[in-house]
Amino acid sequence: NLSRARIAQMATTCDELAALVLQHPDAIVRMEAVPRLKARFPNDPIARDVLLGAVSDPDDAVRCAAIGAVAELAIPGANELLVARLVDPQADVRYFAAIGLQDLGDPRAPDDPEAFAYDGPQILH
Repeated sequence: NLSRARIAQMATTCDELAALVLQHPDAIVRMEAVPRLKARFPNDPIARDVLLGAVSDPDDAVRCAAIGAVAELAIPGANELLVARLVDPQADVRYFAAIGLQDLGDPRAPDDPEAFAYDGPQILH
C-alpha cells in the first residue's frame, strides 16, 4: 500500500499529476500533487487550468496549496479566483488568498492579510 505522498511522487507526466489533483479521492494526495504539478509543468496550459480549478477544491488544504501555486505562477485569471476566496469559510484559505493577491500586486488585497483572515467577521468593500 503506497503512502499518500508516494502516490503523488510516482506521477511523472502532466496528465498523471493533473488527474491526481482533479480526481483522487484522498485530499492529501490532491494537496501533494499541486506543488509537483506547479513545479514540473509551470507553463503547460493543462496544468495551469487544473491549478486554477483546484482553487475551488472541496478541501481547504488543497485550496491553500492551489492558491499559492496560481499566485506564484501569476496565472492569468488567478486574481479573480483569489478575490472570490477572500470570503472562503476557512480562515487559512482567506489568508492565502490575501497573501496571493498581495504577491500579484492586486489593489483588492487586504492591507493586513493576517488580521483580515483571522480577526473576526469580514466586510468586503
